[in-house]
Amino acid sequence: MVKKVSGFPASHHIRQRVVPEVRRQAPYSGASMKEIARQLGFDDLAHFSKFRYD
Repeated sequence: MVKKVSGFPASHHIRQRVVPEVRRQAPYSGASMKEIARQLGFDDLAHFSKFRYD
């Protein structure tokens, strides 16, 4: 449904919100990647580490 309405899959929209936040928090927050992953709603760190950031 998301793709039909916007022309992009849901994963695209998720990436558009998650990637900038990771890039903002990672170098400056002092939080571990595990903490950042949890803050962004990733319960599984393995899934977060496989998430594409390009």
